[in-house]
Amino acid sequence: MLMQWAKQKQAGFTIVELLIVVIVIAILAAITVVAYNGIQQQASRSVAQNATSQAAKKVMAYAVDNADTYPTTLALVGINDSDSTKYQYDAFNTIAPKAFCVTVTVKGFSYYQNNSDKTTPTQGACSGHSEGNANPGNGGNNGGDNNGDGGTTPDPEPLACATGYLVVPGNSQFGTSDFCVMKYEAKNSGGAAVSFASNTPWVTINQTNAIARSAESCSGCKLITEAEWLTIAHNLVNVPSNWSSGVVGTGYIFVGHSDNSPAYSLNAGADTNGYLNTGSSAGNQRRTLTLSNGEVIWDFAGNVNEWTSGQARGGQPGTGSGLTAREWNVLTTQGSMTPSPFPAFGTPAASNWTSAQGIGKAATDASSSTLRGVVRSGGFSTTAANSGIFTMNLSYTPATGLDTIGFRVTY
Repeated sequence: MLMQWAKQKQAGFTIVELLIVVIVIAILAAITVVAYNGIQQQASRSVAQNATSQAAKKVMAYAVDNADTYPTTLALVGINDSDSTKYQYDAFNTIAPKAFCVTVTVKGFSYYQNNSDKTTPTQGACSGHSEGNANPGNGGNNGGDNNGDGGTTPDPEPLACATGYLVVPGNSQFGTSDFCVMKYEAKNSGGAAVSFASNTPWVTINQTNAIARSAESCSGCKLITEAEWLTIAHNLVNVPSNWSSGVVGTGYIFVGHSDNSPAYSLNAGADTNGYLNTGSSAGNQRRTLTLSNGEVIWDFAGNVNEWTSGQARGGQPGTGSGLTAREWNVLTTQGSMTPSPFPAFGTPAASNWTSAQGIGKAATDASSSTLRGVVRSGGFSTTAANSGIFTMNLSYTPATGLDTIGFRVTY
């Protein structure tokens, strides 16, 4: 009897063995769930990419049959939202050349395509469109994520900028990720470009030297690019507090120091005093503008003109020969500049805006074959009509240095 009982005891499982089995099953289940989530996410990405490509093809086919005019809505080409697929679409038929941009979101994953510089879908959203929050997470085991990998990898740390710089949210339409920009126009500190409120901007520097001095500012630093300038401009123009009425497109966006009174550039100060040293306490001379993330930038619209790293020879935007400042909404030729400098390209509502809305003008010569550097913003003596965040001047060669032109650094 004792021998029989011993044999029965040996045939059972210990608690330790049972625990091992349970743990192994749990691990296999977790692996299966992660793999399944990964498959689901990849499927959603593929559906979004394919839907974006198909929508773009239908929009372009429509234009072929309708005198190069894009449909005003996707419903005209038989595309509508479904429970899982959401569309956002803008047509730019009032600018030259005409353009469109479509964003498709499937279960939190967004892709976009336009006819300007995107021949295939790109992850992200058109300017002005909301991007899907791809946040499937993993039950909160690592806090969830926003990078669309099911929560298996932690989100990257938010961008932090050095003192005197501020964070600018990226814009997929201009190919920019979040970056840092000088809060103030560059100042000269012993030959080094620095960003602080005191002192007046560094001027009488040509574009070639501005590029060199910017690169010397820090590892990865550079003179602000056209794509970065436009990223900032389109962000600012869509923030209500930057407009005199508090409503985007109504009234005017502030243009900064541009009335030649006083007849010199100004230093900056506390963010709470945007009219510092202008002699005004109200009106369009406010020097501070606020980004969508709450960061405040000084003198982006006016004080001194600013070089970007952009250059143009032929192919300037314009209506014909002769260098003159023109309203953006009368220009009929985009030229070959990329990204498109037209305000309406990134902000469709701007297609009918003029300098009366504070966006500035474009001084271009469509027939010019001389290499020109791109100058942005308005100067202290430019006048309000020729100042603004979209002001563009192609009057100067890269070797030109004037006491009205400064620069700004990014990284």
